[in-house]
Amino acid sequence: MIRQYLSPPTIAHGIAYVARPDAHELIAIDTASGTVRWRFTANGRMDTPPAIHKGLCLFGTAAGWVYAIRADDGGLVWRLRAAP
Repeated sequence: MIRQYLSPPTIAHGIAYVARPDAHELIAIDTASGTVRWRFTANGRMDTPPAIHKGLCLFGTAAGWVYAIRADDGGLVWRLRAAP
């Protein structure tokens, strides 16, 4: 059996945001129904859950990028190369 590590969730406005570090993926799950609302694949490993601020889902990757995506639909707002 293959086990996948998940980050602890960040929960805001009825949505749980969970990182799948090995897949470089962030998943938004509706807390009422348990359905996946959206998935976002980044360019590197995410070892910590995101922060939610003013409608944005903010997180960084081990590849040195910081991302801001829309918390409601997972659309990319911006990304910034913060470290080499």
